Parts: sequence; C-alpha cells; structure tokens
Amino acid sequence: MIMPRTRTRFAVVALVATLALSACGGTATRPTTTTSTPDFAIDTSTPLGALNDRILQWINSDSAPDAAAVDAVTGPELAEAVAPLGGLVAPLEQLRAGAPNVATGFESGAQTGVLSITTGGIPATISTSIDADGTLNGFLAKPDTPQISSFDDLDAALSKVAPTYSYSASRLNGGDCEAVYSTNADSVLPLGSVFKLYVLGALTDEIEAGRVRWDDRLTIRDETKSAPSGELQNLPDGTAVSVREAAEKMISLSDNTATDLLMERLGHDRIERQLGVMGHHDPSIMTPMMDTRQFFVIGFGDPNLRSEWADADPDGREKLLEQADARPLEIDFENFLDNPASANGVEWFANAQDVCAAMAYLASSSAGEENRRILAITPGVHLDAAQWPYSGFKGGSAPGDLAGAFLATDEAGQDWIVTEQFQSGEAIDLIPSSYAFLVAQEAFALLN
Repeated sequence: MIMPRTRTRFAVVALVATLALSACGGTATRPTTTTSTPDFAIDTSTPLGALNDRILQWINSDSAPDAAAVDAVTGPELAEAVAPLGGLVAPLEQLRAGAPNVATGFESGAQTGVLSITTGGIPATISTSIDADGTLNGFLAKPDTPQISSFDDLDAALSKVAPTYSYSASRLNGGDCEAVYSTNADSVLPLGSVFKLYVLGALTDEIEAGRVRWDDRLTIRDETKSAPSGELQNLPDGTAVSVREAAEKMISLSDNTATDLLMERLGHDRIERQLGVMGHHDPSIMTPMMDTRQFFVIGFGDPNLRSEWADADPDGREKLLEQADARPLEIDFENFLDNPASANGVEWFANAQDVCAAMAYLASSSAGEENRRILAITPGVHLDAAQWPYSGFKGGSAPGDLAGAFLATDEAGQDWIVTEQFQSGEAIDLIPSSYAFLVAQEAFALLN
C-alpha cells in the first residue's frame, strides 16, 4: 500500500503499483446497497457536510461516480496529486467496490472534516479539506488500525481481512528463516505479484553468472504488452528499456509488462528452475509458470479458459499458455471481479515458508546487495528508521487475493522477514487491503 506524498494537505490512499498485479480494484460496476445507517445522517447545511454526503453517495452507488462531477469538486492541487491514479474518481471507485460503506459519524471544522465509516467490518475514516471556493484540496481514506500488543491481537486483526490467511515472522539466520511466530504457515495460498521475487532471483543469478547484463536492452511490443499495474505498457511499440530499468519497475511499481519482458529474456523454464533454488516446497504447483499477460487472458478473458486450466495436466496447461499468447488482451473485469481466478488455480501459489525462503535467498545470495537495493525502492511499510534502518518489500493483489513479503533490518543488524497472504471468494477491496498492510506495519513492534 502506498500513501503518496504531495503538496496537498492530504494524500490519497489507493491500491497502486506496489500491491497490485492488476488495476482491477475499481474498474467494474457491481450492485451494492446504499449509503448510511438509518439513525445517522450527515448535516448537509455546510459546504463541507454537503460534499461529504455526496462522497458517501458516490462510494455506495449502484454505478460508478461520474468523472465530470467528481472533477468539478476537485481543486487544482488535489487534481494534480491524483492525476497519476486516473483522478479522484479512481480511489472513489475503489472505495465503492467495498460497499456498503456505512456512515457512523462525521466531525467537521470550518474547512476540514472526518467522515467515519465501516466497510467489511473494518472501521475507517475519510478525511477531507476544502478551499475557500468549496472545492476539495485534501482527501485521505484509511482504515483505523487497532493497537497490536501481542500476536493474539495480530491474529484477531488479520482475520478481518479474509476468511483464509497466513502470517509469518522469522529471524534470518545464516540465510535460513527461523520462525518466531506463524499462523497457517503451511497453507498454500495465492501470491499475486509476490511471485516476481522468483523472477528477480533468476535475473540476478544470471547476471552474477555473466549470462545477462544490466544494460542489456529489452524491446516493448504492442502484441505482448500486459495490463497494469505499471508504466511500460503505456510506452510506444518498439521502445527499448534496460534490464535494470525493467527489474526496478517490476519490483517497485509491480510493472507487469516489465515482468513479462524479463521472463521472456530469461525463459520461463529458467524461472521454473529458480523455484527450487529459492526453496519452494513444491515447484510443480507453479509449473508451467504463466506470465502476467497469460494470467489476465486465462483468468479474466474467455471464461472457458480458466475452467480448462483448472482441469488440465501440465501438458494441457502448456497448450493453454500458447493459446493465451495468440489471443488479444481483453479483460472482462465486471464478470470476474467477484469470481477470483485463483479458485480455478489461475495464479501463482506458495506457503508462508516458501515466501520467507524466497526473500531470505534474495537477501543472502551473492547478489544480495543489489536485490536489497531494488526491494527497498518501495519499502511497503513506514518504519522508524532509528529502529529499522533498512526496509524492503514486494506485494501483490488480484481479485480475492492479497500478499506481502517484507524484509527489514533492526538497529542491531538483525534481518527479519514477515509474510502475509490472504484469499477470499470475492474481491478484497481498498479498505481491507490497506488495513492488512497497516496491521503488518504495527506488528513490527513485536519483533524487537
């Protein structure tokens, strides 16, 4: 989860690059129930109250917010801050995906307000501020995180995110994970973009071996571009990027097109071999390995492909990957948002021990210094730098799936690895997703 820092008084919490495999959190239209509790209503007699009431209607509507109407009440400073997200309508749509968002309170000053809501059983707030002309110059949506004083508190908090989850916290000792606490660590759950750790490991091992160079060039082609998250899919056909740029974007922005370029350069079979090298307990569950474009085509294109994938043996899955390569990238988010592809095995899978082993390998291999640098570009959590001088991260999400892997070094020089994985039968939306990673951040206090 990223909380962008801008000149505005508030930023927007949104499901963006570091966590996302796809930008599908707010793209579909799905019916919801509406607005607030019967015994609570926002006082609309002030401009700020009327604006918050409108926001509440937008995030509970049966249809997507009208972009023009949202833009009309968004001030220029906030508009500039949220432009990379597709405007304020994008986070509003992500919030709407978690409806019903039930209003429980509203506190208002002259120019700032805090709207309290509950979504998916998780309390949250939407903080807003307005300019003298009544337009929004600040917007921050975030869950209320409980105090985490024990691992029991942690379990109680994480169980609100999804019915199936795992968590592990391990001390890194000589390249091995020594668990200090875990829940459901043997459960095999989806990885989302956390699978890209294996791509990074294969890449840096090949660079160490001299078979790939950081300044090698990769060519972006329209026919092989993947869907967001990321940036490279927006570049013109024929654009060349370096291996280093692709690797950095694959991890820091979870760039899917960058990932597929690297997988093509290395070969899928090379990355499949990396699963065992990095300690995966059963590489066969990710073999043959799909790239991200294949994931979208099989999981969110023709509905027959995902059912065929579920029933296919390895040879049959290889043929489906070939079919996916020949098909256009057409994604039916509306039909599949609440029908996660991972239920049919269209994902990448591992347990908490596998994820810890993968992160441990990256931290301890001969390429460890470079791996750590890349993992730290987007650290994932905001830890006290005096207590945690290093923090690295890779996260991932897809409809119904959420995962995160954290590598942090304490003030004594001890490395720690924390993993989270969640799986649900429906989309895990903005507030629960943000909540999961804020809880993980709070739980670091239990480790040193």
